[in-house]
Amino acid sequence: MLAGDWVQDDASRIDFDRLPRVPSEHSTVSDVRDAGGSRVNQHNYLAHFDGRFWAIWSDGPGVQRGPADQHRNRVPGHDQADQHVSFATSEDGMHWSQVRDLAGSPEPGFGWIARGLWIREGKLLALASRYHAPGYDGLGLQLHAFEMVPGQPPDWKHLGIAFDDALNNFAPKLLPDGQWMMSRRDHQRNIHLLFGGTEAFDRWESVPFVGYRDTEMAAEEPYWWILPDGNLVALFRDNARSGFLFRAFSTDDGRTWSRPVRTNFPDATSKFHGLRLSDGRYVLVSNANPRRRDPLTIAISDDGLVFTRLGYLVGGRHVDYPHVIEHDEHLYVAFASAKQTVEVLKVRITDLEDLDMAGVWAPPPEPLRTEMDVDGISIAMHLEGNWGTSDKAEEKYSDTYFFLRPGDRGLVRYTPQLPDAGRYEVFAWWNSRGSRYHAVPYVVHHAGGAQTVPVDQNEQGGGWVSLGRYRFDTDGASVELKADGFPNYVVAEAVRFVPVAEGGGP
Repeated sequence: MLAGDWVQDDASRIDFDRLPRVPSEHSTVSDVRDAGGSRVNQHNYLAHFDGRFWAIWSDGPGVQRGPADQHRNRVPGHDQADQHVSFATSEDGMHWSQVRDLAGSPEPGFGWIARGLWIREGKLLALASRYHAPGYDGLGLQLHAFEMVPGQPPDWKHLGIAFDDALNNFAPKLLPDGQWMMSRRDHQRNIHLLFGGTEAFDRWESVPFVGYRDTEMAAEEPYWWILPDGNLVALFRDNARSGFLFRAFSTDDGRTWSRPVRTNFPDATSKFHGLRLSDGRYVLVSNANPRRRDPLTIAISDDGLVFTRLGYLVGGRHVDYPHVIEHDEHLYVAFASAKQTVEVLKVRITDLEDLDMAGVWAPPPEPLRTEMDVDGISIAMHLEGNWGTSDKAEEKYSDTYFFLRPGDRGLVRYTPQLPDAGRYEVFAWWNSRGSRYHAVPYVVHHAGGAQTVPVDQNEQGGGWVSLGRYRFDTDGASVELKADGFPNYVVAEAVRFVPVAEGGGP
């Protein structure tokens, strides 16, 4: 899916700060960062209708996650009760009207989530899902439709429930057979497809698509488009944090699909959006950096399957929730900053043609060496690869620990200075915060050879776990942990060598 002379075998080695910059104009539609984390703006959608641009988004209370003065680039708690849907309009996509309410107040304990703008039969509809707070995954989920009423200023009237127990990802799109299709997530996070929308806004047939845990991924926020041959391709965010997008195909207008498989296109487990341009090319706007939602990138493809260029749109801060439309030889990209703004970039399509991909790969990181003392035995720790450091886990052995993100490769070697040859029981310590890999291989090098011991780092975190008893010489003893692009996080903390009485064993 990501290909070209500049693409190597490990997408985690892309230096996203070195991506070619895409020129753009910038405007701000709404900014609530001065509220210190007590308010959120997210779920941005754009449309061009009746001679002007329209933007809608979720606008609601936030939950502070730190001091108010530190919230400009920190995401507040979100999807709380009393969340509204707001909108604004613009003649040129750069200068926006006053923010106004679209859907009205939800019932007590509920909220609205903006779900897209749908141009149907010459009318502009806004979609919003009602949810029982906090979060959408629970009973009470409903997808509602609102119709724009022209005026100065324009207003909206509630049409009714488009579909019960539904949270779509984007507005419906037309299939080659003339029907509309959109995705539907139910209150249990399972994904379905809705077909219809031609007879009435609320006439749909729901067909199961992907269960939330039916495959090796945790499918979330699917998106699809029509390929040049008329078949469909769907892309999926993976909430299991593999660090890559998944992909599936349909040859019967979305009725049946191939099993989703992992691509090599990196992803920060974040929402993405794309479209087919009027010139036949495709663009995909996403957080392609698997380590964080920074920057927002745009990928270009000639056929909708293979993306050969990747550009930098905006970054240096937490940016996400993109939505892109094409109008008058430009792209307009809506996005949020730390879920507290609605911003728009205007990009000239011709500026996408000259992206220079040379030099975007980071050199391999230098090996890192450190030492620790465990029970009076000095242990040297040698690390190679993309190891990061963190202090977040309460179960950590020391002040900080090392970790690999999903898809990253790395090796750590623990080499003890054993005081005497003899038998030792070897222990390892890790923490189980977050989604860890279930079969992390520890390789114990001992006097009789090497023994691989797979461990599930989701279990037994925060304590010493035995890797077995072995005979060691004073030289040549070590424990290695090697990760080769595992789909979940891997942590490296400490090992321990405890002398034991002579007996059987290697």
